[in-house]
Amino acid sequence: MGHTESKDELAPETKPEVKEEESLNGVLRELRALQTQPTNHLIADRSCVLENAFSYFKSGKSELSPLEVSMVTSGYSEHAKEQGGPMREFFSLFFKEVLRKDIDMFEGQDHGQQLFPVNNARAIENHWFHALGKAIVVSTMSGGPGFPYLAPIVVQYLRGLECEHDLNISMVQNMLLRQLIKRVGAIINLT
Repeated sequence: MGHTESKDELAPETKPEVKEEESLNGVLRELRALQTQPTNHLIADRSCVLENAFSYFKSGKSELSPLEVSMVTSGYSEHAKEQGGPMREFFSLFFKEVLRKDIDMFEGQDHGQQLFPVNNARAIENHWFHALGKAIVVSTMSGGPGFPYLAPIVVQYLRGLECEHDLNISMVQNMLLRQLIKRVGAIINLT
């Protein structure tokens, strides 16, 4: 009998081939083309940007409509023509709000680019991470600030790139968890 090769033996895991002409701008153009719904107009109150953003991005198909933003301060609408400024400001404020300690969605170096998402039942049950993901995409598509706070290894993981060799125990912010990892590592080294 001959040897039968499994699918895994025939096709080792490969990364999608990126064509030379494909760029981030090309992908963003494709995403913008998917925005076939009418433009949504979001009125964001500065005193509750977090709530406004979560409410909007948790709504169905919010990412399929172009977005215009008007800011409100103390009940008064700020008269600014939407040429990107109000929207960039909205996303910058929202992204900074999700970093607050009481929201508890991320841990790591404060205000740096070394943040890690945390296992927060409230954030998961309330779909905050899902809404944040949609907001990051819409922000990027709209020329907004993106979300520059994630640790590079998290970005690698989200992009489907190999990141295991980059892991380091110093990345674990929770000291109890860090001690447990060290103890498990010591046990493994003994066996």
